[in-house]
Amino acid sequence: KFLASGMTACRGSAQGRACIVSENAHFQKVKKGDILVTPMTTPDFIMIAHLISGMITDRGGVVCHAAILAREFNIPCVVGCKTATTTITDGELIRLDATAGIVLGVIQS
Repeated sequence: KFLASGMTACRGSAQGRACIVSENAHFQKVKKGDILVTPMTTPDFIMIAHLISGMITDRGGVVCHAAILAREFNIPCVVGCKTATTTITDGELIRLDATAGIVLGVIQS
């Protein structure tokens, strides 16, 4: 199931639980292996970079903070998805294809 698309900031793929973080106060929600879904990142997000397996942002381009952070930590990342934080549900199992620049919902049987 298609959820979002944007620009590839760091190639790769990841599958895991979506964790929507809209402010620093939500950092404690992030668990190892989560895929971070956020409107945009700030330098504070470096504190959780070691936990996430992927990153998706609503805003930004290939030189935004999220893109630089993703490349520095080699985290698959898609930026500029516009509506990722509203179309992806917190805790939803998703697949991030950061080579094609798309996010898919995983259908569980």
